[in-house]
Amino acid sequence: MLILTTLIPLIFIPQFTSNKISRKNYEAQLYEDLLFDYNRISRPVKNSTDVLHIDVGASLIRQKLKNKILIKKYILESSMLLDEKNQVLTTNLWLEMRWSDARLQWDPNKYGGIRQLHIPSTYIWIPDFVLYDNAAGDPDITIFTDALISYNGRVYWQPPAIYKSFCPIKVKWFPYDKQDCRMKFGAWSYTGNYVDLHLIQQENSENINNRVNLNKKREEDDDIEYNEMGMDLSFFYKSAEWDLMNLTSARHAVLYTSCCGPETYVDITYYLELRRKTLFFTCNLIVPCFLISFLTTFVFYLPDHKITFSISILVTLTVFFLVLIDLMPPTSLEVPMFGQYLITTMILVALSTLFSVASVNIRFRNGSTHQMSPWIRIVFLGVLPKILLMKRPERQQLETNTNSLDNFMGEKRQGLAPSSSSSSFNFEYSNKKATISSPTNLFNNRSKLPQTSIVNKNKKEK
Repeated sequence: MLILTTLIPLIFIPQFTSNKISRKNYEAQLYEDLLFDYNRISRPVKNSTDVLHIDVGASLIRQKLKNKILIKKYILESSMLLDEKNQVLTTNLWLEMRWSDARLQWDPNKYGGIRQLHIPSTYIWIPDFVLYDNAAGDPDITIFTDALISYNGRVYWQPPAIYKSFCPIKVKWFPYDKQDCRMKFGAWSYTGNYVDLHLIQQENSENINNRVNLNKKREEDDDIEYNEMGMDLSFFYKSAEWDLMNLTSARHAVLYTSCCGPETYVDITYYLELRRKTLFFTCNLIVPCFLISFLTTFVFYLPDHKITFSISILVTLTVFFLVLIDLMPPTSLEVPMFGQYLITTMILVALSTLFSVASVNIRFRNGSTHQMSPWIRIVFLGVLPKILLMKRPERQQLETNTNSLDNFMGEKRQGLAPSSSSSSFNFEYSNKKATISSPTNLFNNRSKLPQTSIVNKNKKEK
């Protein structure tokens, strides 16, 4: 009995060990059989005249705890950044391409039931997929991940990449603007007769109303295939600065006769419509500028410091204009409406400053520094009084006003309250007209008044 207990484990342990070893040998043997004498330069087709079809698409990925999301097609991450200054759109994509390679087929029954195999993409043929609208960085794929190979020769390749594509910025309606950007991908060296690209139809897109704008200006295409769903944005991370309003995709077969001969090149193009979120710029740029512009209307109501106030407003508007210039690309095609508003406001503030200088200059003029020009005398003493139905006071009225002035001055010296007869008066001296609204003001500024009438009065009393 002891002998049987010892022999039974010795009989079954080698069988389990052989199964585990055979499993490893199957995978290693499969690698050797598939990659032996494999030419990764030539296209994976049986005949050289056959066309290799590659399926491409777009889908956004976001891992959840409850749902397991299949990563497939193009994946647009939330790290989407639009640089208006340099007109560059930065996107983080997980690219995927699907094609069939007849040289990578096997029978699962011969290799221990292995149905899928991971092979480094540098060991097999891959398309030279590049971004046509590249603005900076590498236009091609730089991270070569493993490809997933099925037993029927179907290849699934999903390399991640960060692309910087050129996006022309329209600055006219800043900051209430919309931008239309595109990302054009395709095989760089293979024409449509060798490599043909096809769109993968999207199943759903919940967070965006995808639609195709057929009125967009695009290049002359011989063959166009539109996909209204664009990318699957069911799990799209919203940006803090931009709203993704529309996203469509299209397949183009373009004929580049000027450089590439009579054959067509197939590309997959994604059209992105972005709308700026305006809350930040409204609170920090638009509203302060409107308030400062509104303060310009109070310049002429200030009794003093008009010029200082106008220059302060002008400097503040200049600072806001410099901020706007720093945000916008250096383009001469169009000027933002907000920039036009700032320029117009700065011109008006500059004019108000000039008017303030002129009004202050006129305010402090007197007979000792300036002499009234003849044309002003004619206009204000000859023409305007006739238009306004006014006439110069008679001499008797002038004498009455002079007596009222003398009485007021005498009462003021004696410390008496001013009488009703000296409460308001006018006088004329040496063809110069002056109106005195209050005797108190006249007494406080008596040093500026002519003293001839008072001196003559004192002489008569003597």
